Amino acid sequence: MKSEVKRGYLLEDFRLFRLKTAMSGEIEPHYHDFHKVLLFEGGDAGYIIEGRKFNLTPGDIVLVSAGDVHCPVVAAGKPYERTVIYISPQFLKHFSGITDNTDNLQHCFDIAKNKGSVLHINGRVRPFLLSPLETVISETDNYNNNKNAFAGRLMAKAAFIQFVIALNRAIIYHDLREERAKTDPKIEKLIAHINANLQDADLTADALAKNAFLSRWHLMRKFKAVTGYSLHRYITEKRLLKARQLLTDSDAPITEVCYMCGFNDYSTFARAFKKLFNRSPKNMR
Repeated sequence: MKSEVKRGYLLEDFRLFRLKTAMSGEIEPHYHDFHKVLLFEGGDAGYIIEGRKFNLTPGDIVLVSAGDVHCPVVAAGKPYERTVIYISPQFLKHFSGITDNTDNLQHCFDIAKNKGSVLHINGRVRPFLLSPLETVISETDNYNNNKNAFAGRLMAKAAFIQFVIALNRAIIYHDLREERAKTDPKIEKLIAHINANLQDADLTADALAKNAFLSRWHLMRKFKAVTGYSLHRYITEKRLLKARQLLTDSDAPITEVCYMCGFNDYSTFARAFKKLFNRSPKNMR
């Protein structure tokens, strides 16, 4: 297990940048501590999210939830133009339910995980999504260049919340067309089973192979080919991500969190946790 598969960092509430580059090589499958939105604007690219592969066309929007294993698929030397947005889950949680308990700003990511992570922006919706982002960029630039725009950072934050609301509305009211993914049905079903049963200590290769009606060797080879992860590494890191969430969002005792996430031994859990997150479960709590 290697901790470097976690890529990027986010110290702010959100971060937005535009990129127009040619890829120099393959990007290893990885995950983030934050949500990610990618607006694909041009080039020849695809995207793999939790074993599902999507072909992208200009106007597509990619939603990647925190902890989801993903990577772009771009041939070396080919153009890849996109706007990338990092979003803190805590930031969205803070502004959810302020006026109404149904105002969950993370709803768009919940839908993406269950129904489809890549959607297409139609012409009618596009201005409502992109206009707030332009405000975010201009207000942030003004602030960074010391142009002393009154309440510039607050204006950028307000415009960004407007963008998130517009994105949620577009998905909820079906203004975005879902893109179909190319996937291996057995591996997709297996991934869903793993993520729904991380507390089960018996998520062994033999048990999962039997469940998928595959040989142990064939399952492990196919899983690695589809996701970029070994089966053991995927399960371990998903369990540790769940443990971190429980440590920060609940009052459950640390030893109970260990067993709730499928670990049989606390010392094994603590060592793996510290190796991945560079801090002990106690320090995380």
